[in-house]
Amino acid sequence: MGIDVRWFNEEKRLIEIVLTDPWDWPDFEQKHLDCLEMTNGLDHKAHCIIEFGMVGRRPQGNALLHLKRLIGRIPRYPNAGYFFLINPHPFARSTISLLSRVYGDDTRMLIASSREDAFQRIQSLTEEADKR
Repeated sequence: MGIDVRWFNEEKRLIEIVLTDPWDWPDFEQKHLDCLEMTNGLDHKAHCIIEFGMVGRRPQGNALLHLKRLIGRIPRYPNAGYFFLINPHPFARSTISLLSRVYGDDTRMLIASSREDAFQRIQSLTEEADKR
């Protein structure tokens, strides 16, 4: 399938998930779990950017159910930071917005308009955490 998960930097502070057509929800859920497990054993938070790249359409299936399941996993991984969805499908954008209102900060999934936007926000989050 068209999903790649890898460390973005040697400091292991950023994980990158890149999606390209075709992809499906079960594979995405597995890659999301792989991403979370990559944070085990770290002594700091690692954030993740999810780039939809050349994805033309969302896969079949209930996106709300899948995204809710993904969000439910995150609190079990204390070193997992925020997940930035870069230019997701409009439906995913509205679903994340809805889930954010229901679950509040526990969603830890945010929308970014670009990679640069995600990087700037991650930098701010990292600086805030370093001050504590």
